[in-house]
Amino acid sequence: MSRRFKGIAAISAAISLGAMMPIEVLADIAWTGAAGDGGNVLTPGNWDGGVAPGSSDNASIGDAPVAVLGGSAAWTALTIGTTTDKTGTLTVNSGGALTLSSTLTFANAAASVGILNVEGGSVTIQNLNTPNYAATSTVNLVSGTFTIGNWADWGRNANGKAEFNQFGGTLTLKKGFQMGRDNNGTGTYNMSGGVLNGSSGDYFIVGRTGKSTGIFNLTEGTVNFGTKDVVIGGLDNDANGKATKGYFNQSGGTFALSASCDNAVASLAHRWSFTSNLLDSVTRKYGVIDGSGSSYVDSGSGTALRLPGGTGSKKKNCAVNLGNKKLPSNSATIEAWVTLRELRNWTRIFRIGGTDDGTGNPTTFLLNGSSMPSFDSVAGTQTSDKALEKDAQYYVAITFLPDGNGGVTSKKYIKKVGSNGYLWTNTTTRANWSVAGNAARGTSWLGYSDYNDYDANADYDEVRVWNGTLSDEAIALSAAKGPDATAEDIAEIAASGTTVTRSLTIAAGATLDVGAGNTLRQSVLNAGGTLAGGNLVVTERVNATVGETMTVASGATLDLTDAEIAVTGEMPANGCVIATAPDGGIVTAPPRKLTGDLDGYWLYLKSNKARIGKRPGMMLIIK
Repeated sequence: MSRRFKGIAAISAAISLGAMMPIEVLADIAWTGAAGDGGNVLTPGNWDGGVAPGSSDNASIGDAPVAVLGGSAAWTALTIGTTTDKTGTLTVNSGGALTLSSTLTFANAAASVGILNVEGGSVTIQNLNTPNYAATSTVNLVSGTFTIGNWADWGRNANGKAEFNQFGGTLTLKKGFQMGRDNNGTGTYNMSGGVLNGSSGDYFIVGRTGKSTGIFNLTEGTVNFGTKDVVIGGLDNDANGKATKGYFNQSGGTFALSASCDNAVASLAHRWSFTSNLLDSVTRKYGVIDGSGSSYVDSGSGTALRLPGGTGSKKKNCAVNLGNKKLPSNSATIEAWVTLRELRNWTRIFRIGGTDDGTGNPTTFLLNGSSMPSFDSVAGTQTSDKALEKDAQYYVAITFLPDGNGGVTSKKYIKKVGSNGYLWTNTTTRANWSVAGNAARGTSWLGYSDYNDYDANADYDEVRVWNGTLSDEAIALSAAKGPDATAEDIAEIAASGTTVTRSLTIAAGATLDVGAGNTLRQSVLNAGGTLAGGNLVVTERVNATVGETMTVASGATLDLTDAEIAVTGEMPANGCVIATAPDGGIVTAPPRKLTGDLDGYWLYLKSNKARIGKRPGMMLIIK
């Protein structure tokens, strides 16, 4: 039988008065459903020892018949699903009122199942939690109200399943909700009716950290987030490759947002500054010199590591081993500030991944034809027609971004330090390729060359690796800040237009309202429905189907300046309209690229700024 512990102060007082009193020990009270009365939660005989939980007790429902609440119950905490391979279920009916002063926990044992059905009445809790077990957690909100006063963590294990299904009723979030919290977990919110209010408090996060995945499916109902920040796909991407994914899929309802809505910024995964050693200031680990003849020299902006070059005799002379697997995720960036003291064909400035015999698809920045810069990665080798200068410092960078179709797009930048503009840029895409599966493997080197090629005779002022794809704006800012960027500079670079793959679907008949004065940046837009307000910026691709129209309402802007428009379906001879902007809405165009079945046809984005196609008098933008 459960007993309640009244507290040390009360016992001391009783002893001092010479009084006799019962001592009750607080313990979790487990559901049995033994009374056989249809699972009434308020019946003492349905609980272990015949004692129903009170306001200072923790209750647990792990098995037995479904527990049903049709009246008022106030407990400290509740766990639903406490027994391996068993299902615990609580149903709150009309007239029922459950209040927890602490946490509602689901599926707290391996292979357990926890289910909460809210079919009327009210549920008020402080925290919602799915723990680290391969278990199933489910909330079905059919009618009534559900209020969460503090944080909700939903989906915390790779083998677990966490689904919050809202068919009706009202869910109110007073602080934050995190779908796909950590540890490869997946959290899903399916909304097909009712109201979701989150007008105060912290983030609504769709995919937070730890390679987790968050999924929000809106088919009907109203979502109102007021001033709450919404993060889709990774608030806490970190230096260990723990990139997250967030999916917002809308096929109906109204999603109203009047707050800043953008994705997480990139994070610095590695930084070698070569002040007097090979310390990575992010991981606090050291690289290793392989060979002899290196030294530290004045770079003009600080201190640089000087490598002496090699002999071309199939043997390393001097190179730097930075360690294994240095690209943290499929969205990644490499930056380096390098001065070449000798120009020799096939000299590798850096090599990331691959295997030490030169195979395994390494990512390299090298010289081709003595002085021509070349990147060897992703889609083969891309070589500039601009020569580099000896003894001049250059900023070089390469970014990787999944293209949404199983491949990776890489972009390269070379800039002579102190000059305006880039000496060379290049963008290529390779299908069926991933950074994690190729370039992130094997040892990462500076100056190391394979076969009979010469090691680099070069000064390295700074090398950085980012978890995330730095945008053009961030690359330009990083190049301007230089190799000796401060912590504040790094934070500014990370937040400057970082591009992270995100997919947003606005289905036919659906409405997305970003909110007046706010901007939502998305990598991929599946076009349709109505953009009702705010500024929607598409950075990579718009998927458009012939015959489906997207409307940009008055006061809203659809910015396609940097986007590719990928059209599917046969275009009619009079063109294909995918976006209209009536009553003052704006479609910023032309996009950077147009793909699809375009032979003899053209695409027309209906606004005062957008015309693109292959017909007489129209500008052709295909590259």
